Amino acid sequence: MLSVKEEVFQVASRLSATATLDDAMYQLYILDQIAKGEDEVARGKIMTVDELEGKLKQW
Repeated sequence: MLSVKEEVFQVASRLSATATLDDAMYQLYILDQIAKGEDEVARGKIMTVDELEGKLKQW
């Protein structure tokens, strides 16, 4: 697992020379959301398609 500083450096190295601060922040946000999702999956906090469909029908 990378440290926050290492992730920032990796994102910065992949950005184009014309990228904005908003572009960098968006990339970091996406990586953070992916990491949170992976953590939830690892902890078993997932829902099957059938469970999701059942919840949607209750709306």
